Amino acid sequence: MRSHRFLALLSTLAEAYDFYNLYLWEKVFGIRYGKRWLNAERTECMQEIVCACSVCY
Repeated sequence: MRSHRFLALLSTLAEAYDFYNLYLWEKVFGIRYGKRWLNAERTECMQEIVCACSVCY
């Protein structure tokens, strides 16, 4: 299976979620929040947005 990844530069997590949700809705996929990472100060520094059908371990 080939992975298709692309990056859109967006200002906020909510903006990114809305962008990918609309794009993938047109492709008949749903999305959800995946893993998140914290930096040394224990604040969120990165958040995955993944396909709703993907399995998170």
